[in-house]
Amino acid sequence: MESLELKVLHARQPLFVIQSDGTIQNRYTLKVLNKMNEDMKVTISVDNDGYKGLIMKGAEKQIVATHGTVTAVTIFVKVPRKNLTVKSQPIMFTVEGKDADGTLYQSDRESVFIGPKR
Repeated sequence: MESLELKVLHARQPLFVIQSDGTIQNRYTLKVLNKMNEDMKVTISVDNDGYKGLIMKGAEKQIVATHGTVTAVTIFVKVPRKNLTVKSQPIMFTVEGKDADGTLYQSDRESVFIGPKR
């Protein structure tokens, strides 16, 4: 059983937003469950292997995952429209943090980035 768990919820309405600069933006709610007996500073990242120019906003700094509870964070992911090759593509979110002893804990969850039909 993981000491740190991540759940990713993609916003349903709207599925995506076309920004004034032409980028496509998706909104996610990430829920971090810290099962440790102490609070933990965690870092959230997204794997941009599939999209060049992917930008994540909302978790640029570490957040504190309070022990024994779920910490919710709203994240926005943007991709330049010219870099979208398909309407929907998997992306991977990762949360990681270290305890007081320096032990690294990590949890990964896959979600999907949605854009307009090509």
